[in-house]
Amino acid sequence: MNNSSELKTADLIWVLCSYNTDMADLAVELYKDGYGKKILFSGAYGKGKSHYFSEPEARFFAARAIKLGVPKEDIYIDDMATNTGESILLGYQKISKLKNKVTNIILIQKPYKLRASFNSILAQYPEVIESNIIPYTIDVDMEAYFDEHDNNKTINSMVGELYKIINYPPLGLMIEDKVPETVLAAYKYFINQGFTQDIPKAKKVIKAKKTKTLPSKKNKSIKTKKTLK
Repeated sequence: MNNSSELKTADLIWVLCSYNTDMADLAVELYKDGYGKKILFSGAYGKGKSHYFSEPEARFFAARAIKLGVPKEDIYIDDMATNTGESILLGYQKISKLKNKVTNIILIQKPYKLRASFNSILAQYPEVIESNIIPYTIDVDMEAYFDEHDNNKTINSMVGELYKIINYPPLGLMIEDKVPETVLAAYKYFINQGFTQDIPKAKKVIKAKKTKTLPSKKNKSIKTKKTLK
């Protein structure tokens, strides 16, 4: 689920927001280290998360970033998206309208949602070159994570994300991605145990409209001591 890659310099750091403010802190860290020139925060309240903040997630993250030293003029906000799919749709539309050309993007998402978000962007925007999107996330000790979070909610969420990776490619909503047999076995086990709460129900899916192309541009890879597993 976590396909975090080697960092490269980018024009934009794109954060798919949630209740986890570690994502905002990571974006600020990368910005200060010179990996991104601007930051885009995408997210409204999100399903079941409105009680975490009194304002849209993107605005809360932006305020945190400003407090941590990022200039206001280097931050963009999409505060309308209520789920990951809308964050990708509305966020990319905003990116396509920016005055400064955006060629390379660092995509920040929670570890177990990162691969699904990355695969979705590449499928819904075929003009986006895979090497121009750098998926990245925080380093997580999963044992500690389960100690700090509700296990049932976390497993349900992971199963839901893997469901999308497996079932969305035929719908054109994600690119095809090979899932290891051990991961499939774990997925089937949790399905049989009743962890199906976050498996998407049959409903109308809105596909992204055609937007401007992100031009290809080579960037020199930068090795970092902070490479995440």
